[in-house]
Amino acid sequence: QKRKSIEARTSAIKEGLVSLARRKNNFYVYDPFDLLCPSKEECRTSTRGVKVFRDDDHLSREGAFYIKDDFINFLKSNNLIPQ
Repeated sequence: QKRKSIEARTSAIKEGLVSLARRKNNFYVYDPFDLLCPSKEECRTSTRGVKVFRDDDHLSREGAFYIKDDFINFLKSNNLIPQ
């Protein structure tokens, strides 16, 4: 899918969540979009040789492992798990 199309469909939701996170000190937004769609043109079900999506909306098992370290770093950087 075209990256711009996905961004257009999801931008209002993302902006709403980020706005809420700014107002609530116990609400965090993890956004792996750039990691899962590194191309500036088109998003694919596979990224760097890893099948990250099993369909249009759901991560595959491999996709979950692909973002695991980034997610753990997000949790640590927000003091949600021990360093």
